[in-house]
Amino acid sequence: MIEMTYNTKEQDREIKGDGSSYDFGARMYNADYGRFFSLDPKSKKYPGISHFSFAANDPINCIDIMGEETFFIHGTNQSANEIKSGDGKLLRESVNFIHSTLSTSTGVVNYGFDWSKQSSWINNVSDRKVAAESLAQYVINNNTKGDDITLVGYSHGGNVAIQAADMIYQKTGQKVNIITIATPTHNEGQYLNYKNSKNNFARELYELYQIKSKENPEFSNGINDMKHFWLNDDGVAGPIAGGEDYYKSSKVHNIHINDGGKDWSKEGSSFLPSFIKSHGFIYYPQMIKDNVEKQKISPLKPVNKDE
Repeated sequence: MIEMTYNTKEQDREIKGDGSSYDFGARMYNADYGRFFSLDPKSKKYPGISHFSFAANDPINCIDIMGEETFFIHGTNQSANEIKSGDGKLLRESVNFIHSTLSTSTGVVNYGFDWSKQSSWINNVSDRKVAAESLAQYVINNNTKGDDITLVGYSHGGNVAIQAADMIYQKTGQKVNIITIATPTHNEGQYLNYKNSKNNFARELYELYQIKSKENPEFSNGINDMKHFWLNDDGVAGPIAGGEDYYKSSKVHNIHINDGGKDWSKEGSSFLPSFIKSHGFIYYPQMIKDNVEKQKISPLKPVNKDE
Protein backbone atom coordinates (compact mmCIF):
# COMPACT_ATOMS: atom_id res chain seq x y z
CA MET A 1 0.00 0.00 0.00
CA ILE A 2 1.32 3.42 -0.99
CA GLU A 3 -0.07 6.44 0.83
CA MET A 4 0.53 10.18 0.76
CA THR A 5 2.19 11.62 3.85
CA TYR A 6 1.71 15.03 5.45
CA ASN A 7 4.54 16.39 3.30
CA THR A 8 2.78 15.16 0.09
CA LYS A 9 5.35 12.39 -0.47
CA GLU A 10 4.36 8.80 -1.15
CA GLN A 11 5.01 6.39 1.69
CA ASP A 12 6.24 2.99 0.56
CA ARG A 13 5.12 0.57 3.28
CA GLU A 14 5.31 -2.65 1.27
CA ILE A 15 9.05 -2.49 0.65
CA LYS A 16 10.54 -0.57 3.59
CA GLY A 17 8.01 -1.06 6.37
CA ASP A 18 5.68 1.30 8.21
CA GLY A 19 6.57 4.97 7.95
CA SER A 20 10.22 4.52 7.05
CA SER A 21 10.44 5.26 3.32
CA TYR A 22 9.24 8.33 1.40
CA ASP A 23 9.34 8.63 -2.38
CA PHE A 24 10.73 12.04 -3.43
CA GLY A 25 10.58 11.07 -7.10
CA ALA A 26 14.24 11.37 -8.00
CA ARG A 27 15.39 9.62 -4.81
CA MET A 28 14.09 7.86 -1.70
CA TYR A 29 14.22 9.15 1.88
CA ASN A 30 14.69 6.92 4.93
CA ALA A 31 12.76 8.40 7.84
CA ASP A 32 14.31 6.02 10.39
CA TYR A 33 17.75 7.49 9.77
CA GLY A 34 16.65 10.94 8.66
CA ARG A 35 18.72 10.57 5.50
CA PHE A 36 18.34 10.06 1.75
CA PHE A 37 19.79 6.67 0.84
CA SER A 38 20.52 7.54 -2.80
CA LEU A 39 22.48 10.33 -4.47
CA ASP A 40 20.82 13.55 -5.58
CA PRO A 41 20.80 13.23 -9.41
CA LYS A 42 22.09 16.82 -9.62
CA SER A 43 25.00 16.19 -7.23
CA LYS A 44 27.76 16.44 -9.86
CA LYS A 45 26.72 20.04 -10.53
CA TYR A 46 27.09 21.04 -6.88
CA PRO A 47 30.38 19.56 -5.59
CA GLY A 48 30.39 21.86 -2.56
CA ILE A 49 27.16 20.38 -1.19
CA SER A 50 26.72 16.92 0.32
CA HIS A 51 25.31 14.51 -2.26
CA PHE A 52 22.80 13.27 0.30
CA SER A 53 21.62 16.64 1.66
CA PHE A 54 18.12 18.11 1.48
CA ALA A 55 17.44 21.48 -0.22
CA ALA A 56 21.14 22.32 -0.38
CA ASN A 57 21.17 22.40 3.44
CA ASP A 58 19.03 25.56 3.26
CA PRO A 59 15.37 24.45 3.50
CA ILE A 60 14.15 27.98 4.25
CA ASN A 61 15.27 29.46 0.92
CA CYS A 62 15.60 26.37 -1.27
CA ILE A 63 13.19 23.76 -2.55
CA ASP A 64 14.09 20.08 -3.01
CA ILE A 65 10.88 18.19 -3.54
CA MET A 66 11.87 15.92 -6.42
CA GLY A 67 15.58 16.62 -6.77
CA GLU A 68 14.99 18.03 -10.26
CA GLU A 69 15.11 21.51 -11.78
CA THR A 70 13.03 24.30 -13.26
CA PHE A 71 14.78 26.96 -15.33
CA PHE A 72 14.10 30.66 -14.78
CA ILE A 73 14.52 33.21 -17.59
CA HIS A 74 14.89 36.84 -16.50
CA GLY A 75 13.21 39.74 -18.28
CA THR A 76 14.13 42.84 -20.27
CA ASN A 77 17.09 44.88 -19.01
CA GLN A 78 17.86 42.32 -16.31
CA SER A 79 20.65 39.82 -15.72
CA ALA A 80 21.02 36.53 -13.89
CA ASN A 81 23.31 38.18 -11.32
CA GLU A 82 20.70 40.83 -10.59
CA ILE A 83 18.10 38.15 -9.88
CA LYS A 84 20.44 36.47 -7.39
CA SER A 85 20.87 39.58 -5.21
CA GLY A 86 19.06 42.59 -3.74
CA ASP A 87 15.37 42.83 -4.59
CA GLY A 88 15.83 39.65 -6.59
CA LYS A 89 15.07 37.85 -3.34
CA LEU A 90 11.40 38.88 -3.66
CA LEU A 91 11.26 37.71 -7.26
CA ARG A 92 12.84 34.38 -6.31
CA GLU A 93 10.29 33.94 -3.54
CA SER A 94 7.49 34.32 -6.08
CA VAL A 95 9.14 32.01 -8.59
CA ASN A 96 9.98 29.38 -5.96
CA PHE A 97 6.36 29.36 -4.82
CA ILE A 98 4.99 29.10 -8.37
CA HIS A 99 7.52 26.39 -9.14
CA SER A 100 6.78 24.29 -6.05
CA THR A 101 3.02 24.65 -6.50
CA LEU A 102 2.54 24.33 -10.25
CA SER A 103 5.62 22.76 -11.84
CA THR A 104 5.97 19.05 -12.64
CA SER A 105 9.78 19.31 -12.39
CA THR A 106 9.73 20.43 -8.79
CA GLY A 107 13.11 20.91 -7.15
CA VAL A 108 15.74 23.61 -6.99
CA VAL A 109 15.08 26.45 -9.44
CA ASN A 110 18.01 27.08 -11.76
CA TYR A 111 18.56 30.87 -11.96
CA GLY A 112 21.81 30.63 -13.91
CA PHE A 113 20.66 31.38 -17.45
CA ASP A 114 21.58 34.88 -18.65
CA TRP A 115 20.53 36.66 -21.83
CA SER A 116 21.48 40.18 -20.74
CA LYS A 117 23.49 40.74 -23.96
CA GLN A 118 20.22 40.62 -25.90
CA SER A 119 17.75 41.91 -23.28
CA SER A 120 18.10 45.67 -23.76
CA TRP A 121 15.05 47.91 -23.56
CA ILE A 122 14.66 47.65 -27.33
CA ASN A 123 15.04 43.86 -27.65
CA ASN A 124 12.98 42.32 -30.43
CA VAL A 125 11.91 38.89 -31.66
CA SER A 126 15.28 38.36 -33.39
CA ASP A 127 17.20 39.20 -30.21
CA ARG A 128 15.02 36.79 -28.30
CA LYS A 129 15.64 34.10 -30.91
CA VAL A 130 19.38 34.36 -30.24
CA ALA A 131 18.66 34.13 -26.51
CA ALA A 132 16.32 31.18 -27.08
CA GLU A 133 19.03 29.26 -28.93
CA SER A 134 21.34 29.75 -25.94
CA LEU A 135 18.57 28.80 -23.52
CA ALA A 136 17.76 25.61 -25.40
CA GLN A 137 21.38 24.48 -25.23
CA TYR A 138 21.66 25.54 -21.58
CA VAL A 139 18.61 23.45 -20.67
CA ILE A 140 19.83 20.43 -22.61
CA ASN A 141 23.24 20.66 -20.93
CA ASN A 142 21.84 21.07 -17.42
CA ASN A 143 18.69 18.98 -17.30
CA THR A 144 18.83 15.35 -16.23
CA LYS A 145 17.79 13.16 -19.15
CA GLY A 146 14.20 12.00 -18.75
CA ASP A 147 13.18 14.72 -16.29
CA ASP A 148 10.29 17.02 -17.10
CA ILE A 149 11.51 20.42 -18.26
CA THR A 150 9.76 23.52 -16.94
CA LEU A 151 10.67 27.01 -18.10
CA VAL A 152 9.55 30.00 -16.01
CA GLY A 153 9.92 33.33 -17.80
CA TYR A 154 9.37 36.86 -16.55
CA SER A 155 8.41 39.63 -18.99
CA HIS A 156 10.09 39.00 -22.37
CA GLY A 157 11.93 36.11 -20.74
CA GLY A 158 8.66 34.28 -21.28
CA ASN A 159 8.91 34.87 -25.03
CA VAL A 160 12.47 33.56 -24.96
CA ALA A 161 11.07 30.43 -23.30
CA ILE A 162 8.32 30.05 -25.91
CA GLN A 163 10.84 30.25 -28.76
CA ALA A 164 13.17 27.83 -26.97
CA ALA A 165 10.41 25.24 -26.54
CA ASP A 166 10.42 24.31 -30.23
CA MET A 167 14.22 24.31 -30.33
CA ILE A 168 14.42 21.89 -27.39
CA TYR A 169 11.74 19.71 -28.97
CA GLN A 170 13.56 19.62 -32.31
CA LYS A 171 16.85 18.63 -30.64
CA THR A 172 15.56 16.14 -28.06
CA GLY A 173 12.01 15.16 -29.04
CA GLN A 174 10.88 16.26 -25.57
CA LYS A 175 8.12 18.79 -24.99
CA VAL A 176 8.40 21.32 -22.17
CA ASN A 177 6.07 23.03 -19.73
CA ILE A 178 6.10 26.82 -19.52
CA ILE A 179 5.00 29.38 -16.94
CA THR A 180 5.09 33.02 -18.03
CA ILE A 181 4.71 36.02 -15.74
CA ALA A 182 3.89 39.51 -17.07
CA THR A 183 5.00 38.40 -20.53
CA PRO A 184 3.92 40.56 -23.50
CA THR A 185 1.64 38.22 -25.42
CA HIS A 186 1.38 37.46 -29.11
CA ASN A 187 -2.09 36.26 -30.06
CA GLU A 188 -1.73 36.60 -33.79
CA GLY A 189 0.89 36.25 -36.45
CA GLN A 190 1.36 39.25 -38.68
CA TYR A 191 -1.20 42.06 -38.63
CA LEU A 192 -2.51 43.19 -42.03
CA ASN A 193 -3.11 46.87 -42.65
CA TYR A 194 -6.78 46.53 -43.48
CA LYS A 195 -9.98 48.15 -42.21
CA ASN A 196 -13.56 47.20 -42.95
CA SER A 197 -16.47 49.51 -43.79
CA LYS A 198 -16.94 50.38 -40.11
CA ASN A 199 -13.31 51.46 -39.89
CA ASN A 200 -12.56 48.57 -37.53
CA PHE A 201 -9.67 46.19 -37.90
CA ALA A 202 -10.94 43.18 -39.87
CA ARG A 203 -9.96 40.37 -37.54
CA GLU A 204 -11.73 37.76 -39.64
CA LEU A 205 -9.48 38.61 -42.59
CA TYR A 206 -6.06 38.89 -41.01
CA GLU A 207 -6.56 35.61 -39.17
CA LEU A 208 -6.85 33.90 -42.55
CA TYR A 209 -3.57 35.32 -43.79
CA GLN A 210 -1.51 35.57 -40.63
CA ILE A 211 2.08 34.42 -40.52
CA LYS A 212 2.64 32.11 -37.58
CA SER A 213 4.37 34.02 -34.81
CA LYS A 214 7.31 32.30 -33.14
CA GLU A 215 6.11 33.75 -29.83
CA ASN A 216 2.49 32.65 -30.08
CA PRO A 217 2.25 29.42 -28.03
CA GLU A 218 -0.68 28.25 -30.15
CA PHE A 219 1.73 27.56 -33.00
CA SER A 220 4.38 25.79 -30.92
CA ASN A 221 4.95 22.05 -31.27
CA GLY A 222 7.27 21.99 -28.28
CA ILE A 223 4.89 23.14 -25.53
CA ASN A 224 3.18 20.44 -23.47
CA ASP A 225 1.27 22.76 -21.12
CA MET A 226 1.47 26.43 -20.21
CA LYS A 227 0.23 28.88 -17.58
CA HIS A 228 0.37 32.66 -17.89
CA PHE A 229 0.15 35.18 -15.02
CA TRP A 230 -1.15 38.60 -16.07
CA LEU A 231 -2.41 41.83 -14.51
CA ASN A 232 -5.00 44.25 -15.93
CA ASP A 233 -2.98 47.35 -15.10
CA ASP A 234 0.27 46.07 -16.60
CA GLY A 235 1.02 48.77 -19.15
CA VAL A 236 4.28 47.19 -20.29
CA ALA A 237 2.90 43.79 -21.24
CA GLY A 238 -0.23 45.51 -22.54
CA PRO A 239 -0.03 48.70 -24.65
CA ILE A 240 3.76 49.03 -24.83
CA ALA A 241 5.04 45.59 -25.78
CA GLY A 242 2.14 43.41 -26.89
CA GLY A 243 -0.87 42.09 -25.01
CA GLU A 244 -1.65 41.05 -21.45
CA ASP A 245 -3.14 37.59 -21.92
CA TYR A 246 -3.45 34.78 -24.46
CA TYR A 247 -7.09 35.01 -25.45
CA LYS A 248 -6.87 32.63 -28.40
CA SER A 249 -4.61 29.78 -27.32
CA SER A 250 -6.00 26.42 -26.27
CA LYS A 251 -2.61 25.54 -24.78
CA VAL A 252 -2.54 28.34 -22.21
CA HIS A 253 -4.28 28.70 -18.86
CA ASN A 254 -4.47 32.45 -18.20
CA ILE A 255 -4.22 33.36 -14.52
CA HIS A 256 -5.56 36.85 -13.91
CA ILE A 257 -3.85 38.44 -10.91
CA ASN A 258 -6.13 40.46 -8.65
CA ASP A 259 -3.98 43.12 -7.01
CA GLY A 260 -6.73 44.11 -4.56
CA GLY A 261 -6.92 47.65 -5.92
CA LYS A 262 -3.26 48.32 -5.13
CA ASP A 263 -2.18 51.94 -5.65
CA TRP A 264 0.92 51.32 -7.75
CA SER A 265 1.78 55.02 -7.79
CA LYS A 266 2.99 54.66 -4.21
CA GLU A 267 5.38 51.82 -5.03
CA GLY A 268 9.05 52.20 -5.94
CA SER A 269 10.52 55.19 -7.74
CA SER A 270 8.40 58.33 -7.98
CA PHE A 271 9.77 58.89 -11.49
CA LEU A 272 8.03 55.82 -12.93
CA PRO A 273 4.34 55.86 -13.90
CA SER A 274 1.97 53.38 -12.26
CA PHE A 275 1.41 51.32 -15.41
CA ILE A 276 5.13 50.51 -15.54
CA LYS A 277 5.45 49.76 -11.82
CA SER A 278 2.59 47.26 -12.02
CA HIS A 279 4.63 45.24 -14.54
CA GLY A 280 6.77 44.24 -11.55
CA PHE A 281 4.02 42.36 -9.70
CA ILE A 282 6.36 39.37 -9.66
CA TYR A 283 8.21 41.20 -6.85
CA TYR A 284 5.13 40.86 -4.63
CA PRO A 285 5.19 37.18 -3.58
CA GLN A 286 2.24 37.44 -1.21
CA MET A 287 0.08 38.72 -4.06
CA ILE A 288 1.13 35.74 -6.17
CA LYS A 289 0.49 33.27 -3.35
CA ASP A 290 -2.93 34.71 -2.51
CA ASN A 291 -4.10 34.49 -6.12
CA VAL A 292 -2.83 30.96 -6.71
CA GLU A 293 -4.45 29.72 -3.51
CA LYS A 294 -7.75 31.59 -3.86
CA GLN A 295 -8.15 30.58 -7.49
CA LYS A 296 -7.11 27.01 -6.67
CA ILE A 297 -4.78 26.87 -9.65
CA SER A 298 -4.01 23.30 -10.69
CA PRO A 299 -0.46 22.14 -11.51
CA LEU A 300 0.89 21.81 -15.02
CA LYS A 301 0.26 18.54 -16.83
CA PRO A 302 3.13 16.04 -16.69
CA VAL A 303 4.96 15.59 -19.97
CA ASN A 304 4.01 12.41 -21.80
CA LYS A 305 7.38 11.02 -22.84
CA ASP A 306 5.74 8.53 -25.25
CA GLU A 307 4.26 11.18 -27.56
